[in-house]
Amino acid sequence: DAALLTLNTRWGERLASSREGDPVLVEQFRHLAGTLHTAQTTNGLRLILVTSAEDREGKSSLAANLAASIARSDKRTLLVEGSLRNPSVHSALQLDPAAQGMAELLRGEGVGCGRRRHVTCLVSGAGF
Repeated sequence: DAALLTLNTRWGERLASSREGDPVLVEQFRHLAGTLHTAQTTNGLRLILVTSAEDREGKSSLAANLAASIARSDKRTLLVEGSLRNPSVHSALQLDPAAQGMAELLRGEGVGCGRRRHVTCLVSGAGF
């Protein structure tokens, strides 16, 4: 079963779930993380995919905020940025955009993961 989530709020290139973020959005992400935790314990949920049909619909922002919210509850959290054309997760987590990542992994080269705000992140990488 898949859950449909609609989020129509823009918060720019910072984490809405951070301490200095909008308290309403912070609470929404905490609630969503709690709901996913319940799904994990009852159904064995271990992987969350965030996707959409169009560009600029907030996939990266949603994924980064959700990862940060889940990590705050002491859950090991790995965020993989799959967008090689328009990467933006590195901005939200304040990571180096030129760091080795998914592009290097796909080429069979060694990679490293960045860590920020309790989230381990595999960024898109330096590109092809």
